[in-house]
Amino acid sequence: MRVTVDEQLKKFYLAIVNMSNPKDCHWVPAIGHEIQVGKYRFSVVPASADHLIVSEVTSGVEVMNIKMSQETQVSAKKDVLDLLRSIGETSLTEIIEKNHDFDKAVANGKKRSYSMLGEMPPIEVYDMEGAAE
Repeated sequence: MRVTVDEQLKKFYLAIVNMSNPKDCHWVPAIGHEIQVGKYRFSVVPASADHLIVSEVTSGVEVMNIKMSQETQVSAKKDVLDLLRSIGETSLTEIIEKNHDFDKAVANGKKRSYSMLGEMPPIEVYDMEGAAE
């Protein structure tokens, strides 16, 4: 599968679903990069200095968490993009290939998110310079 990483930062929305308290469910904005693996799109956003959340873009559903060791924490943009490409080529490709009907899983995740949270706000290009002003 072809893997691409978008260098442009975007504002994504993550689905936070609390099954025990449906009133505590909401879309949470998060800034990160997009990885495309074949026809599937994923956001990768930092949850903390050493933790990344990878979610499917159209549903906001979390696909995986990545705990970063000090050795794998990077700061240069090229290193970040290389790390994201590696995540796409290994972990995300494996998840898609092991799930015999990933399309159905995405559709079900989107249906569940939208039924509990309403429609997802639109994904936007994030202007880091404009945000700093």
